[in-house]
Amino acid sequence: DSLSVNVDPVGQISMRIIEREEPKTIKFESDNSPLSFNFWIQILPVSESSSKMKLTIDADIPFFAKGMVSKPLQEGIEKIADALAMIPFE
Repeated sequence: DSLSVNVDPVGQISMRIIEREEPKTIKFESDNSPLSFNFWIQILPVSESSSKMKLTIDADIPFFAKGMVSKPLQEGIEKIADALAMIPFE
């Protein structure tokens, strides 16, 4: 129920699942990370054979670090979305 990844230039980021609402939502919270954040994965059915996904992050980024962290954070979220989209759910 936890995950750790190394993200440049921030370093080791860890998160743990704090809530599940099957089959549509998983909520994560930062755990021993340099940034405090919450992260949601929402999966909504579109039809019987397809769905859409929304990733949301609410991060407490200090003003002086925003310029340095925002772009890598966005890229990381996009990589997570791409990886999740490749999982076959059949």
